[in-house]
Amino acid sequence: HLNSSHRFNVAYFDDKCHKIFVGMAKANGQNIQTAIKKINSLRRGGLNGGRSVISSGMTDVFGGIAPFMKGNSDEKGFEHRPYNIFLMTDGKSTVNVLKSSDFLRKIGALNQGHVSIFPFSAGHDANRMLLDYLGYLNRGGQHHVDEVGKVRSELTSFIIDHSSMLISDFKFTTNASFHQEIYPKALPHLYRNEILKLYGRYEKAEDELVLSLTGRDASGKERDFVLRCKPIDCQRGDDKIRLEWAAQKILWLTARKHCSDDEKEISEIDSVINAMRKEFRVYVPE
Repeated sequence: HLNSSHRFNVAYFDDKCHKIFVGMAKANGQNIQTAIKKINSLRRGGLNGGRSVISSGMTDVFGGIAPFMKGNSDEKGFEHRPYNIFLMTDGKSTVNVLKSSDFLRKIGALNQGHVSIFPFSAGHDANRMLLDYLGYLNRGGQHHVDEVGKVRSELTSFIIDHSSMLISDFKFTTNASFHQEIYPKALPHLYRNEILKLYGRYEKAEDELVLSLTGRDASGKERDFVLRCKPIDCQRGDDKIRLEWAAQKILWLTARKHCSDDEKEISEIDSVINAMRKEFRVYVPE
């Protein structure tokens, strides 16, 4: 499902990360066949007649992602092209083991906002919390299937759904009185057949709302859209929108909590989440 404008690489990892190509390769017939041949030779655990293996019980998930977090930043002509990582993993490392908060912080420090991570997991042993927030905090999204037998079709669909990008590097700005209560804070790229949703709350209805969205189209050209309106003239949000706003804020707060090792900050975040849980009567998973 790659097209001629795509570039790609395939990596597999045990206690080290191994790449099929040195850098990003053109998606031509020869390179795709090279990748398929290599993938078909991979086996989990032990030597297999001299073939490549992924060692059983030796997995460094952080080390598998980290080499790719710079994206295209050093490649002339590709600096602004979107860079997506599709990560097949259960999120459990057996070497270089990091706490979830350390893992998320370290990846966030490496990612300058240009790389999107799309974790994909299957079965019942995956670290769903880590993978959910890994996608959420890195402009991606996580997908999980319970049945291993559905991996092929579900993974293919997951990648296809994120192969046709309309606008990349989305950012928003707004007047100060609104900015603090708009979620999500980091906008994902916009793909074909997807909808961009921003949820916000305002206190003073007489203020003018100015919302500016900027991004790059498929050719790399910057685009912008500016919305101006007076909230007092707008239709009042219903309970559904109110709850969706609360859910988005709680998701953002929970992600911050899972990235922190500061007990005071965690306690303050928990207090805000508990207050919102009572006010909006929403279920908040631990």
